[in-house]
Amino acid sequence: MAIITEAKAQNALSYRDLAEKAHMTSTRLFQLASEIGGPPTFTEFIDICVALDINPPVVLDKILEADGCDDTPRSKLTAEYDRLKTCTRKNDENTHSESELEA
Repeated sequence: MAIITEAKAQNALSYRDLAEKAHMTSTRLFQLASEIGGPPTFTEFIDICVALDINPPVVLDKILEADGCDDTPRSKLTAEYDRLKTCTRKNDENTHSESELEA
């Protein structure tokens, strides 16, 4: 995956650091970056984008454009991503530890 190698170079991240942020093993991340071991799952793709603070729909648009697909639903993808990101933030804000709930 080109986004891994580009981001690693730009951010001076090790595979271990990036893998930790993306919730996967450094071996799997290296396999993805080297394009061995199969393509990423959708979840892996999203986790890598989020770890790199990259908007997944924008990456998908670039991939589709490179493959010659000009009619990508960019605004719909971006809107859905923004909606999900907002929902996740709200859930994170509403998450309390067990000790907080017992008090």
